[in-house]
Amino acid sequence: MWPAIGLTAARQLRLTGAARLASLRTTITASSVIAPHRGFSVTYTRSDPAKTPVSKKPKKAGASTASTTAKNPKIKTKRTPSKTKVVAKKKKAVRVRKELTPEEKTALQVRNLKKVALLNQEPPTKPFTKWMVYASEHYDEYKNPDGVDQLVKFGNKTVELSRSFKVLSSSEIERLEAIATQNKIANAASYKAWVVAHTPAEIAAANKARTRLRRLDVAGSPRTIKDERQPKRPATAYALFVKSRWQSGELQSQEFLATASEIANQWKSLSDVEKKPFIDSSEARKAKFAAEHKV
Repeated sequence: MWPAIGLTAARQLRLTGAARLASLRTTITASSVIAPHRGFSVTYTRSDPAKTPVSKKPKKAGASTASTTAKNPKIKTKRTPSKTKVVAKKKKAVRVRKELTPEEKTALQVRNLKKVALLNQEPPTKPFTKWMVYASEHYDEYKNPDGVDQLVKFGNKTVELSRSFKVLSSSEIERLEAIATQNKIANAASYKAWVVAHTPAEIAAANKARTRLRRLDVAGSPRTIKDERQPKRPATAYALFVKSRWQSGELQSQEFLATASEIANQWKSLSDVEKKPFIDSSEARKAKFAAEHKV
């Protein structure tokens, strides 16, 4: 029985061809039958013509999404963003800078320098001389009841005030000197505290700005800020020569102005060979200063 089945199946395969064989392999739904024949087995399958695959209609995306959302309310459907109109951006108008005049450039430079110079930030000073103490004590006598200063009246009374100061008693002078000394100490302490409140770099920048303001001849240009933290610049060759002449003791009997004039004339009369030791010493100090402070 089994050999006959195997031969029948082989004959059928030869008749149907490769196309039928491919369709049989892909559409097999029946169970396989194994038939032994001369020591080996032949496996074949039989398709069931009654059972044909039915193509499924694709489901609508909206229906499946709606059913899924109905089953699981946590799932949110993605809404397609509405199309928005793209509006072209307007180009910004380019501002043409007005060329400044020399006077306007100087005014701008002065304004920027004043910001860096720490102007009007120094602590107020108390009267530090006996005359200033005496004048400040009598200053209230030359004020109106409403507090407005009478500068004209004060100017006219200055001579009278100076005369009364000259005839003060020794005890009153000592009292004024004691107050002035205390005010000096207080002024120095407040000034030092103000300087230390700024960094050395800020003080150095402020001093540079103040120097430039003085060169521009700005009215009310302040003095240089004294800061012990700032490195001292090396002395010049002329300064070293002046120092050596003062230390020699040969000119101490003369007046200061006459001595300074004589030293200047001596420096001018020196030859290059005589000036060389002072110049070399000054250059060595400058090189050392530049190496230490990375100038």
